[in-house]
Amino acid sequence: MYDYYLGGKDNFEADRIAAEKVLALVPGLRRAAVENRRFLRRVVRFLAAEAGVSQFLDIGVGLPTQGAVHEVAREVNPDVRVVYVDYDPVVVSHGQALLAVSDLSIMVHGDLRRPGDLLVKPEIRAHLDFSRPVAIGLFAIVHFLPDADDPAGKVMPSPSPRASAELSGVAVTSASNAWAVGSTSNSHHGSFQTLILRWNGTAWK
Repeated sequence: MYDYYLGGKDNFEADRIAAEKVLALVPGLRRAAVENRRFLRRVVRFLAAEAGVSQFLDIGVGLPTQGAVHEVAREVNPDVRVVYVDYDPVVVSHGQALLAVSDLSIMVHGDLRRPGDLLVKPEIRAHLDFSRPVAIGLFAIVHFLPDADDPAGKVMPSPSPRASAELSGVAVTSASNAWAVGSTSNSHHGSFQTLILRWNGTAWK
């Protein structure tokens, strides 16, 4: 559905039908998706060009299309390595096919709610060097986690020394409470909140 909102071709009829039903309720969703992707491009370009980050871990990505992390980062550095993670095995399978031409980007199955498992997952650790900076992206995904899943506690825990000697930071976008249809006039436009955090050794800042 997200690829459809962005005007992409990597979607199915069921995605398009469902997306149009959502757009009927929230007409501004397509614009919000485009703005969210623009933020992704800005932050990835900054990290690759200004901060010198050459490794990215994008969690909850869906399909890596339409200006995805690896495409943006490699405009700056063709040797950038990227790992995409998604919970849906069908999405992972399709994403792996899309990335088959490049051995510098991979897609693996994983659960956003278990970040500790992701950071020690063999495929991820084989692809990324956690002794060097790694930037983590959580773009338009955390708002899908209910309060019962404790998003703040599970998604943003203290990094394990075993997992990362030098963690660069985390970029997050999340739908704001304006998405509640009918709550205010702005709800039909939708909006994303953006956040960039860095681990200072004791807390995310």
